[in-house]
Amino acid sequence: MIVQDEINRENVSKMVKMFYAKVIRDEEIGYFFTNILGDNLQNEKWQEHLEILTNFWLSMMGHSREYNGNPFMPHTALKGLSRDKFSRWLEIFHKVVSRVFNEKIANEFKDRSSMVATNFMRNLGV
Repeated sequence: MIVQDEINRENVSKMVKMFYAKVIRDEEIGYFFTNILGDNLQNEKWQEHLEILTNFWLSMMGHSREYNGNPFMPHTALKGLSRDKFSRWLEIFHKVVSRVFNEKIANEFKDRSSMVATNFMRNLGV
């Protein structure tokens, strides 16, 4: 895989798809996603989710204003979230962004994802 030097829709979409392809196979956190969206990233629910998350990350990185949702709210209904689950999510996310983007961009994604996870854990009381 060629390491990307630019944040754009195509590269972020590639990263999001690669990330969730790993997540749904993960024994520790995969079920959070497969229980709601299924285990086939090609299905309609997943395609919608992948597009939302692409828009979310483009917005988080300052490259789009297309995301206008509330990323925290869906997490309030999930049972069993813990610091360990968020740590696992971050571990996978950080590995994927390091594979897709150059070190500078990957570190920006890592910083933002860690901030999001910290805020979510605080707001969820975990």
